[in-house]
Amino acid sequence: MIMSSIHIVSRDLTALKTIKVYTKEDFDEMFVIPKRVLSLVGIRMTHNISDLQDKCWSLLYWLEMTNILVFLPTEFLSMVVTAINATSFREGAKMFRMIPCFGTVVLSVFKSMKIKTNRTTFENIHHELREMWKTGRVTEDEHRIISPVSKQLNYIIKGVMVIWSNIAWDMLFCVYIAHVTIQFKLLSQRVRGLIYVRVDQQLVASYPLAKVRQETTEDDNDVPNGTLQNEWEMAQQRELVNIVKTHHKLIRLTADMEAMFSLVLLVNFINSTTIICFCGFCCVVSIQTI
Repeated sequence: MIMSSIHIVSRDLTALKTIKVYTKEDFDEMFVIPKRVLSLVGIRMTHNISDLQDKCWSLLYWLEMTNILVFLPTEFLSMVVTAINATSFREGAKMFRMIPCFGTVVLSVFKSMKIKTNRTTFENIHHELREMWKTGRVTEDEHRIISPVSKQLNYIIKGVMVIWSNIAWDMLFCVYIAHVTIQFKLLSQRVRGLIYVRVDQQLVASYPLAKVRQETTEDDNDVPNGTLQNEWEMAQQRELVNIVKTHHKLIRLTADMEAMFSLVLLVNFINSTTIICFCGFCCVVSIQTI
């Protein structure tokens, strides 16, 4: 009896050493830099501001956008004039050096307008992911799911601040995807926790189902018998209902993200492919003309 008590106490002390506490601030910290960069172009997200402040931010955005939209036709005409007035192939190749910059500006305009016109959808994704964020003490398995992704995001967000102005949209997509991935993994962990089968003569301990049971339940005595078993079964049913609701919410958030990002990512892919092709072409032409 004494040895059993000592074992329980030592196990509890070990668990306390590995306990990790997460708060909403951990979630908000990952969005500080994206919000800051978006505010530079007049886009405010998840901020409680007055109507007057909102109009001022909108005015700032559309002033910047008008400036860019006026610049784009001028740049396009400049490329056309360069191609028409070229007297040699080398002079005409200058147009190909201008296309990547032009494409990047067009893509940036497209991305920013997507956020501006669908701000409520982006904010809804943010709020729902924040609501689903695990807070308080978490188990060791949950910590192993959350910690690596959080560290990677912090490294990417804080480590590449120099290029944030160019990839703010892409990093916003990465942060959303990372959090959805965390929630799906946590949901999978909860589903595994529902599986309980006693290891006996019919279920060999080396079978996969028995291994899952051993990972999720340390002792058969964790499951009560008799009158308390009904309460345990009701708790399991409630947990199953919550899992289904969470799964439906994640599916809906994934659909919203697909609607917001799929077309822009396709345009981003086409633009990047075009830039790579033109840069390679210009490099080959430059080498041959030396």
